[in-house]
Amino acid sequence: MYEITQFIVSDNKNVDSGLIIGGNKAYVSKWPINPKGKELLHLFSIDCEKVTPQIADGILPKTGYLSIFSTYDSNDYFLDEITYFGDENELGLIKSGFTFVSYSLTGSLSKTNEDFIPETKVDLLNTKINSEDYPMISFFSKDIPNGLTGVDEILKNYHFVCQVYSADFPLPFKDVLGLSDAIGYLFIKNEGNNIEGLFFVQTA
Repeated sequence: MYEITQFIVSDNKNVDSGLIIGGNKAYVSKWPINPKGKELLHLFSIDCEKVTPQIADGILPKTGYLSIFSTYDSNDYFLDEITYFGDENELGLIKSGFTFVSYSLTGSLSKTNEDFIPETKVDLLNTKINSEDYPMISFFSKDIPNGLTGVDEILKNYHFVCQVYSADFPLPFKDVLGLSDAIGYLFIKNEGNNIEGLFFVQTA
């Protein structure tokens, strides 16, 4: 067994966990664009000061704001641009801007005029899962979940933060990560005050 903090999608507008899925605003000075010239889709944002006390120590910075973005196209195949299974070329594609993680200390927001995921409130639930399970849910954890592979090189410089399950996103974005059963993984590298994020997707 190991401890996790699960994302619980909520219809309660009063929920204020510090974690929000979707929306047309994000903690970034300029909206990110991928190498093909298309605006990235805002997946979720984290108010670290609010979320950190609710999860295991050391996962997130104690202050600041994170926003996670990814390439998405409802009409065209894009999965190969955001997946990573340990190949250096895959990592190069991701780092070139097909996904993007912003970190800000100010909390200032930028807005997109493109299509966006409906803003969705998320509650957080501390629970445990079996070490043998392959969890098809979204959660924060200090432990690397089963199913995540090919990350030995990444772990030399980054630590695992959370996984997000594509089907947890609201309609019509259940396939936001390429497939409805795809899982996205967020890692953070923290060197002094320089916080750098990495987000990629894996599928079965």
